[in-house]
Amino acid sequence: MLKSLGINDLIHFDFIDPPPAENLIRALEQLYALGALNNDGDLTKLGRKMAEFPVDPCLAKSIIVSENYKCVDQIITICAMLSVGNAIFFRPKEKVNIIQLIVIRLYMQIMLKTLLIVLEVIISHL
Repeated sequence: MLKSLGINDLIHFDFIDPPPAENLIRALEQLYALGALNNDGDLTKLGRKMAEFPVDPCLAKSIIVSENYKCVDQIITICAMLSVGNAIFFRPKEKVNIIQLIVIRLYMQIMLKTLLIVLEVIISHL
């Protein structure tokens, strides 16, 4: 996001609460691997498009690339499910017992793994 605002030197940027340099480097490496940054560390055309989405860079690229495969609706649904976490499953505390919590947790783990596998398959065919 900072790159899209024209801030190029992220390592020396005056953050209020700076993240560890290792985290910044990993984030830049991920953006490069996704094609959002070029060899000089500047935003690519794809990177500018990705910055417009208020989601994780991997999800943003998935949404953008899904247009090529005519599966935008499905990818947006998957991204929405991954973005909200457990917020869509609400049960009043007085009605939840330990077995229900275990079942819900296992179900969510299976669903998230399945969605991630779907995303990996799509990304691997890019």
